[in-house]
Formats: sequence, C-alpha cells, structure tokens
Amino acid sequence: MLLKAAIAKLVHDTVMFASPSCLRALLCHLEGSPKPQWAEGLPGWSLVLAMFLSSLVMSVSIAQYFHQGYRAGMNARAALVLACYRKSLRMSPSARSQFTSGEVMTFVTTDAKRIQDAAPYLQMAWSGPYQIIWCIALLWRTLGPSFWAGIG
Repeated sequence: MLLKAAIAKLVHDTVMFASPSCLRALLCHLEGSPKPQWAEGLPGWSLVLAMFLSSLVMSVSIAQYFHQGYRAGMNARAALVLACYRKSLRMSPSARSQFTSGEVMTFVTTDAKRIQDAAPYLQMAWSGPYQIIWCIALLWRTLGPSFWAGIG
C-alpha cells in the first residue's frame, strides 16, 4: 500500500508542474511571442486541454495517495493493537504487576493512533525535496541565475 501511495504521490508531484509550463506556453501563444521549444507547433486549445488533464490527473492521484496512505495507517494500527493485546495476554503475573491496565490501554489506543495518523504523511520525506528541486529547476529555466535573489 505504501508503494501505491508513493507512486500516486510521484505522479501528483510531477504533474503539478505541468500546468505552470502549459500556462507559460499559452501566454506566449496569446502574445504572439515564441513558445517554449516543447510547445512549438501546438495549437492553443491543446495547451488548455493539457492544463485541464493535468488538473484531473492531479486530483485523482492525490486522492489515491491519501486513500492508500490512510489504509496503510489503519492496517498498521490494527497490527499494533493486535500485538499489544497478544503481549498483554501472554505476560506473566509478575510482569503484569509492572503495568497497570491503564498503561496497556494507553499503548493500545494513543500510541497506535499516532502511528496511524503519521502513515499518510510518511511520503513527505522524499516528496518535499523532490518538489523543491522541481521548483528550483523551473525557476532557473524561467529566470536564469537571478532567481537566487528570491530564494536567499
């Protein structure tokens, strides 16, 4: 499930940068100035269609990303709750005296819930740097080295 979520997040993050590129090409088309090399020969309506399709793909992929992420979180929580209950049933009487039933329930409910809540956002560890690199590349392509003034 986490692999499916990662693929959906990768698709979303990659397609997210298609709309600004298409918009730039469309504005060049409307102004009559030369379009970017990749958009030469494309009619204006195809750029609008590409912007629509990229928004559609982004919506579907981010929904799939969160669906798969929350499913993985629920599965992880179920596994942790099961493991805590099994462990509490197998504990010896001397070990049970070290933990109250309230502490065991805290492990089961609160700590497992934290794992469940974190699962959908685990992909941000690689997605954040990926988006930053894409942004820097697009800014470099559009503005040249002067974009560093806005970053610093």
